[in-house]
Formats: sequence, structure tokens, C-alpha cells
Amino acid sequence: MDCWIHEINLWIKDIMKLTWSENLIQFAKDIINYFQKYQVPLAILHWLQMKKYSIHIALLLPEQTRWGSAYYCIKNLMKTKVALCNTLHEEGIEIDLLIKQKIFNDFFWQELQILCNFLESFVKFINQLQSNQPRLSIAYSNLEKLNNWLFKILKYLMMFNKKCMNLKNHDRIIFFTILLLWLLTNLIYIIVVKHLMLHNRIDF
Repeated sequence: MDCWIHEINLWIKDIMKLTWSENLIQFAKDIINYFQKYQVPLAILHWLQMKKYSIHIALLLPEQTRWGSAYYCIKNLMKTKVALCNTLHEEGIEIDLLIKQKIFNDFFWQELQILCNFLESFVKFINQLQSNQPRLSIAYSNLEKLNNWLFKILKYLMMFNKKCMNLKNHDRIIFFTILLLWLLTNLIYIIVVKHLMLHNRIDF
């Protein structure tokens, strides 16, 4: 199980090194760094968060060595998107023009949502494998759901005219290869588990 988790982490780290992923994360970091640097915009953002969501949503910077922290970074940024946009409409506050353009960039949010959904599937799956009482049946069920979702991603990658996931050809090939290896590996796992289920050799 530990070896499997290690392999998943290596695959995701490779995907996070793609130009597409790195650019999205850098975009997110630029927005977060700006609000963390300037207290007035941050205070207004917190006020709007309480007004909109009734809670404060922390702006988290990702750690370089942990791809999971990148997920929580963009997850929280997605959660507070409306409040961020509303901050720009507040009177008496000046926001850097480049930051404004990034926050108002619908394409950025669309791509960020795709990356967030992608990472979320793996974060949940790994958390289940690492739980104190892992249930093979739950992991197996979610693995099938994850694989079905990744098949959809592969279809996107094969559609070169697709506007979503603005990957360069080189990145597209790498991403396609990594996900294909993931699916082939899991296909073997699914076959083995089903065989064990039929012969009552595992306890679910």
C-alpha cells in the first residue's frame, strides 16, 4: 500500500511540474501574496468573506516540496472567488492593475477549477489509503470513480482544439503518458481485487 501511495505522489509531482500547472499555481500565488502584503485589501476581503460565507477563508501559499499543499491553496482560493471579485468593486481601495486582471480572468478560474478537481480526487483517495482503518472496499470503489473521471480527462487531452486545459503539445504528451500509466496500473489492481473477491480471499 505504501509503495502505491509513493508512486501516486511521484506521478502528481510530475504533473505539477508541467508549464500549465506551474503557471496556474504562480497566478494563484501572485494573488495571495498581494493580499498578504497589503493589510487594507486583506481586511476588506475578510469583511466580505464574513458577509458572504460567515467564515474567514485563509489564503494559503503552497509548499514547494508538497503537492498536496498546492491543492489546499487553490481550493481555498476557489472558495473565496466571489469575495475576491467583490473586493475590487469596493470604494476607496486601490488594487494593483495586474492583480485586478488576474482576478477578473475567467479563463484562469476555469483552468484552476480543472486542476483543483484533478488534485482533489487524488487527495481524497490517498487519505483513504492512509487512514487508521483503511477499508479496501471503499478504496476500490473510489478507485473506479477516479479512473472514470480520469478517462474524461484523457478525452480532453486528445481534443487538441479544446479550450479547456491549455496545454502545450509537449506538456500534453507528458500528462497523457502519466495518466495512461496510472490507469494501466490500476487496471491490474482492479483485476487482482476482483479475483480475490470471487475467491473470498479478502475481507471487506
